[in-house]
Amino acid sequence: MGRKAGSKRIDYERRLEAVRLLLLRGEPAGKICQYVSQTFQVTERQAWRYISDARDRIAQVTAEERKYLYAEHLAIRRMIRARALEEGDLRTALMCAQDEAKLFDLYPAQRSEVSGPQGAPQKVVIEVIEYDASRGDPQR
Repeated sequence: MGRKAGSKRIDYERRLEAVRLLLLRGEPAGKICQYVSQTFQVTERQAWRYISDARDRIAQVTAEERKYLYAEHLAIRRMIRARALEEGDLRTALMCAQDEAKLFDLYPAQRSEVSGPQGAPQKVVIEVIEYDASRGDPQR
């Protein structure tokens, strides 16, 4: 890459970062477009391109961070559940397990009732099982 191309890339990145920060501050896109056009002496079309690219960059970072946030929240719930089980606090352990299941999207969409064959209401039974870590097996 030549020296001129490198400096163009640096200018692009600086402008993109300025637009990204304006978007993150909550500035309206129209106002940002006007600012970019005037400040960087580019066409309105180019300004909108900077806005689009900055939005893409924000979305990319958010998607990458989401993986780590997900793992962190999962680890927190598992730590609390393990501690609750050690202390014999089944209610807290169950709440953690339910919340973890929600993270995995294991529950069906919220409905007023669960329906069975031909749409008839269906009874759902949930059994709580106590886990004895020293024995390594569930206790009913």
